Amino acid sequence: MTVRRIVAVIGFLVLAMGVAQILRPAGYWEFWRNFAVGTTYGEPPVGLYVFGVIAILLGVFLLYVGLRRLTLLAPLIWIVGALALLTGLLMLLGPKFYRDLMYALFYHRSDVTMVGLSYVGGVVRIIIGALFLIAGFKRPPEPVAQVEQTPSTEA
Repeated sequence: MTVRRIVAVIGFLVLAMGVAQILRPAGYWEFWRNFAVGTTYGEPPVGLYVFGVIAILLGVFLLYVGLRRLTLLAPLIWIVGALALLTGLLMLLGPKFYRDLMYALFYHRSDVTMVGLSYVGGVVRIIIGALFLIAGFKRPPEPVAQVEQTPSTEA
């Protein structure tokens, strides 16, 4: 029950982040650039390491929940957990590579492209958050008990 509540809270936070990303795309990109990626090309900021640790902890928790099938939609939770774990490891082990990747993919683009990416990312986050909320509130199906078959003596 507690694990499902935690998954539901994670789903609510992801959903809220998706709505915020759609409502204020410029604010989302500015926050991420200032806090985690950095505005100058030097050492990566401390925020990148903080997000890396949070992503690893979230990934390990979601992998545990998904592999133990403690909630509904366990494969989705397992996949999101694996992606969060890999992203967190990339943030911690290769922060300069991660920062360069973020600049190449997102920040050196036109404003229209950044807004479009923000809307698409927001919609994806809303969908994932809603699925996590469903997984957190619905009980997983009970496993079907195996019936032991005895050999028939009738001929």
